[in-house]
Amino acid sequence: MFSSGASKVKVMLVGEQPGDIEDREGVPFVGPAGCDTVLHVPAPAESTIYFEDLVPGRVFELGTLVVDEAEMVAFAERFDPQWYHVDRARAEASTWGRLIASGFFTVSSLMRMYVDAVLSRAAADTSPGMENLRWFAPVYAGDELSAALTVTDAQPSTRSAELGTVFLQWQMHRGTQLVLQMSGRGWFIRRHPLIAPAQPPLSPLAPRG
Repeated sequence: MFSSGASKVKVMLVGEQPGDIEDREGVPFVGPAGCDTVLHVPAPAESTIYFEDLVPGRVFELGTLVVDEAEMVAFAERFDPQWYHVDRARAEASTWGRLIASGFFTVSSLMRMYVDAVLSRAAADTSPGMENLRWFAPVYAGDELSAALTVTDAQPSTRSAELGTVFLQWQMHRGTQLVLQMSGRGWFIRRHPLIAPAQPPLSPLAPRG
């Protein structure tokens, strides 16, 4: 949307993409600036898990995996080349006994399990981040790891009426031994979005906030 005024000037103010209020008023630069809310968040066509399904206390079993040594070492060589991840002789001579996996390799493996078991069938948006990450034991090639996800809380999202914020905790075990635990949040699309309060149209002459 272009601003009004003379076109043959030394400096021209081009303007912004029209928003809802500009469309109603037919005048540029009215209403709040920027994108304060998400107008629409589409859910994937095959979604079966929505925000309303993620009630506190619900547990998802994420399955198991066996740590592949070639993948483990390749990851460390590329992203975390500390000696106990990549120097076989030195690791075998140390108290570790042999190469141990990068903790970020273990987290990435857990993330893949989470995507396959939950996010691939969920109406999920992005995540605002993690609050806690702990590694409790080293992981070795050949280890069989199991993982589970627990919903600890769920609240309306301040980002959009179409989203809810879900608080999550992941755990990964080798047998009965806890090797990794992390907690964080995820945004999930509501099956039934909240109704956002309507805002009255602003006058073109009204000051902007």
